[in-house]
Amino acid sequence: MVKGIQVKCGYKKCRKAVDVKNVRGSLTASKAKVDLSLCRTLRSHCKSVKFCSEAHRDLCITKRPKGKRGGREPLTADQFAKLFLTLQSFAPWAAVLSLLQLCIGDRADCSRQCRWCWFKSLDPESKEPATIKIPKVNRKTVPREIPLHEPFAKFLWQISQIKCLEASNGGQWPHHGQQIGPNKPLLPGFDCTGQKRVWSKPISERAYLQNLAAASDILGREVAQATLEGKGHVFTGFDLTKLGTHSMKKTAVTLMAEAQVSFSIISKITGTSTEMLQKSYDVPTVSRQSRAMASAYQGVLPEGLGSSQDSTPASRATRKFCGMCGMARGDLKQQFCTQCGARL
Repeated sequence: MVKGIQVKCGYKKCRKAVDVKNVRGSLTASKAKVDLSLCRTLRSHCKSVKFCSEAHRDLCITKRPKGKRGGREPLTADQFAKLFLTLQSFAPWAAVLSLLQLCIGDRADCSRQCRWCWFKSLDPESKEPATIKIPKVNRKTVPREIPLHEPFAKFLWQISQIKCLEASNGGQWPHHGQQIGPNKPLLPGFDCTGQKRVWSKPISERAYLQNLAAASDILGREVAQATLEGKGHVFTGFDLTKLGTHSMKKTAVTLMAEAQVSFSIISKITGTSTEMLQKSYDVPTVSRQSRAMASAYQGVLPEGLGSSQDSTPASRATRKFCGMCGMARGDLKQQFCTQCGARL
């Protein structure tokens, strides 16, 4: 032991002449959490190991493999509508935030910070189309101005100016006493105690996530009950553990891609590069795969092969829905589905 040093750094390869007896707590690690093969010989009664630096501490701490959560699941239009109504029943502000996030196709941290001054021409009587101008609120946000989905703009105007969005538990949005002003947050949050509302502070992402988790629990119970009764549910087969704040952006991209919107347009709306959209956000759903196969393989099988009495031209003429994608048939005279292109 070097003279004057009572405790040396726990990392066995450390060559620094530093006494770590009185180091701060962040440089101390529990004996159970370190790799003993990388540490100096420790006494049997030792309970913690001290280091001279965070680098040496991190080298000795055992890295435990994290559970793989997987990517967030996109929702169908029907699933999102059900989620919106579920959120509205106990947290109307969270329902509005989920809809806003879907319509601008951005992350929750950006959407939650929305202020009234972001909107332009929200009044239905305005001669200009409604738009939203998104500033750079964090390092991932791309500043942009995009048009608002017209029904959403009308809905937002109605619930903020005419009749608030009410919940079955007595809650509402806008909140009681909330003032609507240019620099006011759309969704005000709380102070550090979580009890007193701060009108100038936007809601936290954690609060949003907690309400999504609560909605997942409600939907999970509904799915279980529907299964017991032998009924269907819109979320049957959906992994509700993968429902989170990032699900809305993934849903927005997937729905636009299913509507065959160009990725260059989706990129402008969401503020995300085309490469990232195709790599991480665009999900090849079963319905899109079915439409692709129906379009690509049409005419491959010889005439009559695989046909049945139900698929004769006479019976096809009486079908009200497409057998491939389920799209309603608008005109009995049409021979091809307007949604997937399959022969009716």
